[in-house]
Amino acid sequence: LIHNSMRIFLFLLLLPLLWSCDRTEQLVPQESTQQFHPILDEVLQAPRPFVDGITFPAGTHITPSGVSSEAFTYELPPGYRTAWYTADQGQVSFGDRFGGYSCTCSGKSGSCKTFYTDQTGYGCLQNNCSGSCTGKPDDNAEARSSSAQFIGFVAAPRELSIGQPAEPASLSQFGRQVMLESDALWKVVSENYEFAYGTLVTPEFENIAHGEIPEGHSLLQANVFGLAFGMLLPGSVEDLSELFPISSLIEGHQRKGADYSCTGANGCECKGDKKCRFGYCIYTCEGCTTCNLTVEK
Repeated sequence: LIHNSMRIFLFLLLLPLLWSCDRTEQLVPQESTQQFHPILDEVLQAPRPFVDGITFPAGTHITPSGVSSEAFTYELPPGYRTAWYTADQGQVSFGDRFGGYSCTCSGKSGSCKTFYTDQTGYGCLQNNCSGSCTGKPDDNAEARSSSAQFIGFVAAPRELSIGQPAEPASLSQFGRQVMLESDALWKVVSENYEFAYGTLVTPEFENIAHGEIPEGHSLLQANVFGLAFGMLLPGSVEDLSELFPISSLIEGHQRKGADYSCTGANGCECKGDKKCRFGYCIYTCEGCTTCNLTVEK
């Protein structure tokens, strides 16, 4: 009986330490070899994981806030802005360079505390909260719907750029999906396709097999909002090199599966695919933090 009482006492003594909290309603593991770092006022010298697979770009300024650092704000470097998705409207919207992250305590007393780990990014610690802790990204937009979901960071310019993006987007898996289907992206894509083909016959994009570039066409590596993809343009690499850098072009020879490839980094396998709307398609390469559409040598 004494031994059982001692066990109960030790369990109750340790119970507050076993409570954990979440970032997006996922609990931090009770047992972890990860090192929890406090939030400091700093400018990031290298990219750092944030939440849901989203990464802060280098140059982001982090500032802790609150009496017990239960929140922090951030300022993205020039060229970036936040991206949000509202499900009931089915729309992607954009913020500015400023945002934040806060941990809310469900209990009647105490507070939570923000932290980060090099492996998983930012989250909440129990601190002295009498309930559970929930972390949530936010921004400064007063008109932002409470149901809007944070999906990541994108490049600020709305125009199409050639080659790999100077400011690559960092999005959650869901965020990448909705961005590649968004009206904002396809408006830019379709306008550029209409200009490129003009009076020429437009190929039946959706009937072109994956991995194949039709003869007489080339794949141009381009990007919008920091999302990289390929556009099928009329002309050979030699013809188009007068307009675009030759390193951004991949020529077709009606050779299925041998004209371009989709590769990842650090052992991660990316997946090449096509996204189609308005009679046009873009060639995507996704599935990892870094994916590249490349020429097979």
